[in-house]
Amino acid sequence: MPFSNTAELIGEDTFTDSVEKRHIATVNSSWIRGDANTIKIKKVAEESLSTPLPGAKFELSTVAMENKSPKIGANGPALEQPKVGTTKENGEISFTEMSLVKADSTTYTLYCLKETNAPEGRTISQEYREGYYFILYADGGLSKAEEFQKQASAAIEKEVHLIIGGNTLTISNAKVKTSSVKVTKLFSGLDSLPDGFQITNSYNDTVFTAKNAEKGTGKTGDPYEWTIENVPVGTEITFTESGYTKDGYSVTINGKAVTEENADKVAATSKESEIKTAAFTNVYRSEETSTSITKIWDDDNNRDNKRPASIDVKLTAKVGGSEITGLSKTATLKAANGWKASWSDLPKYYNGQLVEYSADEVNTPAGYTKSVSGDITKGFTITNRYTPETIQVSGSKNWNDDGNAAGTRPGSITIRLYANGSEIDHKTVTEKDGWSWNWTGLNRYDTDHKEISYTISEDAVDGYTSSISGYNVTNTVNKPQVGSVILTKVDATTGTALAGAIFDLYRANNTKVGTYTTNAGGVLRVDGLT
Repeated sequence: MPFSNTAELIGEDTFTDSVEKRHIATVNSSWIRGDANTIKIKKVAEESLSTPLPGAKFELSTVAMENKSPKIGANGPALEQPKVGTTKENGEISFTEMSLVKADSTTYTLYCLKETNAPEGRTISQEYREGYYFILYADGGLSKAEEFQKQASAAIEKEVHLIIGGNTLTISNAKVKTSSVKVTKLFSGLDSLPDGFQITNSYNDTVFTAKNAEKGTGKTGDPYEWTIENVPVGTEITFTESGYTKDGYSVTINGKAVTEENADKVAATSKESEIKTAAFTNVYRSEETSTSITKIWDDDNNRDNKRPASIDVKLTAKVGGSEITGLSKTATLKAANGWKASWSDLPKYYNGQLVEYSADEVNTPAGYTKSVSGDITKGFTITNRYTPETIQVSGSKNWNDDGNAAGTRPGSITIRLYANGSEIDHKTVTEKDGWSWNWTGLNRYDTDHKEISYTISEDAVDGYTSSISGYNVTNTVNKPQVGSVILTKVDATTGTALAGAIFDLYRANNTKVGTYTTNAGGVLRVDGLT
């Protein structure tokens, strides 16, 4: 704010002199009056010089010039300890026993006056906050004082003022300008803020909560509002949010994760003729999880063609045993999606309570059984089992050989089983097996879902002819061919027929047929041989 940049000296003898070149006023207004070896300070308001300001605290000290560069020479009298004081109701305070520069002085004292506390509603200027440096001189000592002024200014690298004893220095002063600072709060993703939510500030002890909000609901377009009044212009206030977390939810503040540094802090600086706002926007998201439902078919690759083209499954969400329909999910599984459905945005909590998820299929296909395994973390698996239809092939042997009268029946036979013309098994069958055979657990359908044709065959049995009816086999012994044996016995020398020669006749299997004798003509004939 504009302020006077001149100082006016008013003497007791009504002597007036402008010393603008040697004096600079500040935003604090003080009257400094030299009365012999005494300084009287009177604080008045800038807007009304007749209005005193009590409560201003000052500190007066001396500066040790020999410790400065360049050195100036011997100092004048110095204060061992700073003098302090507070203006009274009349706005005045006096410091006595001051040192004055006279025309013949060889030393001087450099004073530093600081205002350490301003009256309520007033500001302390930078000059008086950091220190107002001056030399006090007596009437007739101005030239000497100016010489010392130059030396002191060069030494401390600051402006040094001259004050004549017995006169008064008037310095303008201004009121503290104030404004308001507002803080607002928006949130989404929750019905209400956590009970422990609050906002504190660095300016005063006021704690802002949802209950003491001046207006608003906190919801989109209608933020909570709180206001701090009478904040000095230029004051930065840092607002800090706490108690904003809620179990089962992640939260961002103004788009920042709460793990980021100062994410829960927002600052605003008061400004003249404008209400500055510190805004908090919290977005809550329920902690999420993911899962899947996978269908497994245990039906021998749909051998019997019973598997449906699709099946509906459901992921049920429950809290406290009751379904939360808005959180439950359904999906249609089919070959095109690999018989699998997945979800990645499932809330872990609902109104602060853990959500329990389970999986099932809406309808189990006819002929199938069902089992469900897994959990929300591993994913769910629904297995449908179907046992393909099987058949049995059984048969037996019928021997048509007069009870093996000729002893030609073998000890075993071999029966072979065919599926659609391809051999798939064979069995060796004996009398111990009752000359019967049996195959069980044979698939009724092939992998193309067509019914399988099963047939049998028998390895050839010597001496028998086989016939197959269904899965039964009849073996009929072959009838023997009837023949004769004619033998003529003669003398090897004369060729004369020899009667009475005796022979034994045997079959090929070394069984004896009989004993026979040649007749008078030397001939032996046996007929009806088989």
